[in-house]
Amino acid sequence: RIKSAATPQESGAWVSTQEALCAFFLQTLGKMKAKETGVQPTKPGGVRIFRDVRPLLKLKKDHMLGVGFYLQVIKVDDYLKLSLAHVAQKIHEEYMATDLLARFEKQMGTMNWFTKPETGVPFMYGAFSMLGDSDCDMTFGLNNQSKVSLPDFGIAPDGSEQRLLTSAGPNVLLPAKGGMQVFLSPDVLPKKLPGGPAGIAKAIKDAVDEL
Repeated sequence: RIKSAATPQESGAWVSTQEALCAFFLQTLGKMKAKETGVQPTKPGGVRIFRDVRPLLKLKKDHMLGVGFYLQVIKVDDYLKLSLAHVAQKIHEEYMATDLLARFEKQMGTMNWFTKPETGVPFMYGAFSMLGDSDCDMTFGLNNQSKVSLPDFGIAPDGSEQRLLTSAGPNVLLPAKGGMQVFLSPDVLPKKLPGGPAGIAKAIKDAVDEL
């Protein structure tokens, strides 16, 4: 339903499931934040997407690369005023940019500076989490792991995965039968909306039902 609502109506237009979800959560969480604070955004909304750089570097898919990802920061002006499909299309257009290799090289240079001891940012993830935030009303970061193969040993007791520990984040997509699971970081959720986590889950469900 989300992808269908986020796909532009123009002939031949297309957005990925990842882009549709980013647009949906950026708008939905942005509306929650505006309701919580009583302030409409004056800055762009931001999306941070972790991307595998091996195709950019013409490496094999199974090549061991360490920090082999590029954190693409996409900014959308007037993200609460535009339609969901318009926001998704803007994310898609930026996602398909042709200069990603040059951006990756520049970003790695920034990371090398950020993670020096004198900067006070000891971890690579801490440095990545700072990118783009100051220019945006809010940011929604996504690590798409929906194509990862999770273990399943068939009919054996507890043969399928029961728990998962991952350092991927801040928000993670994982595979599920018939679709995917979305895990949201508490950091992106409003702190003062009535109902706590259950109220937030209901607000997200209501947003889906309204599509």
